[in-house]
Amino acid sequence: MEPYGIKNKKEVSLLELAFFIFTMIFFVQFNDIDLRIIICFFWIIKSIIFAKGHVLLNKKITRYYLFFLVIISYSLIVLYLNGNYNFFISFRYIRAVLTFTTIFIYLSVHRISPRSLINASLIVFSIHSSVILLQILFPNVEQYTSLINGYSKKALELRGNGLVSGYDFAGTYLNIAIFIAIISYIKTSKKIYFLLSAFFIVGVFMTSRVSIIVTVVLLILLVFIALKNGKKLLSLFLIGTLSLVSFGVVIFLVLSMDIMPGVRNFILQLFPFLYDTYADMVHSYANYEIKDTIMSQVGFPYETKYIFGIAEKAPTDPGYLHTIYSIGYVGLLVVYSFYVYIFIKCLRNIKQTFLLKQNVYLEIINYSTAIIALLTITMEIKLSFMFSTGMFELMIIFFLVNIINKERILQ
Repeated sequence: MEPYGIKNKKEVSLLELAFFIFTMIFFVQFNDIDLRIIICFFWIIKSIIFAKGHVLLNKKITRYYLFFLVIISYSLIVLYLNGNYNFFISFRYIRAVLTFTTIFIYLSVHRISPRSLINASLIVFSIHSSVILLQILFPNVEQYTSLINGYSKKALELRGNGLVSGYDFAGTYLNIAIFIAIISYIKTSKKIYFLLSAFFIVGVFMTSRVSIIVTVVLLILLVFIALKNGKKLLSLFLIGTLSLVSFGVVIFLVLSMDIMPGVRNFILQLFPFLYDTYADMVHSYANYEIKDTIMSQVGFPYETKYIFGIAEKAPTDPGYLHTIYSIGYVGLLVVYSFYVYIFIKCLRNIKQTFLLKQNVYLEIINYSTAIIALLTITMEIKLSFMFSTGMFELMIIFFLVNIINKERILQ
């Protein structure tokens, strides 16, 4: 008997699943027209018709609605107490409820195997990476992609944002793709996954410096995962790849930041063909000192008014500061607890699926969900990633597929 009340469900096609992921993550606007509500209602209505009205909520899901109720109520109280009606604070979480519900309804009435989710997500990420490379090779492409990603600033040389409006977001999606592709190769030994990871790594180098550094960290983590899974030959290959990528990262940072000018001059003398690349980087990347760059992203307001928040946006970019300014340290704790809970739950699921020798793709999904949650938490030091459009939906798609498939493992 199916745990969600729909019997004999036919597995959804890979193309439809990829389209669902694409619309929930990337296709949220067109020519400055917000499409999120339209997209959500489209998938809800489509799912209800498909299920002939038999859509049931599950007890395992209600706890997440309780969290949304708490954070939305709290944010509204903060707005009221501050006499400030910047409802964008609450709308962020209300939108999350709508997309969470949409994703749950769609996934619960369709049969979706963990393998299909992995393959469909990699198809979507391949489109994103391809768009980034096209933006580099053919700068005029940006005038068309801006209709979808909403990017309105001047396009920068040697940088692409793909299907999203920010370079850090573009790079983070590719880092998630790199992890999913390599962990899939570790678990299944299918070469297509490894080839895709190389394609995604090339794309990351066209996004942002932070994303490139994160790539190195992820590759180190993947080396340990490969060793844990007895893939010694693969781990050696990953170490070689890591060395090459790290070398490229060092050269990239030296050329794009105001650090080690002597080393930069030596590199340019040794490789004269890099002069043109360096000239492009000067125009594409802010040339700050590394200390100033780090200090500009770190800081905590100490006034007591920030305990519960002042219902305003922060004057700087880091996402955690926006949360503190809007709903205070209390709200920050509540929001972080949501992601930490998902991260810990996925780690436990990884151990469980490994011990029970369940579907290997389900284990990959748990690894991937944990990484999405961890990267979201980490990237808050740069921008507002928590409950952001696209990143939240991606995590929830992976997380709910795991919950729904726990009682019926598909091969």
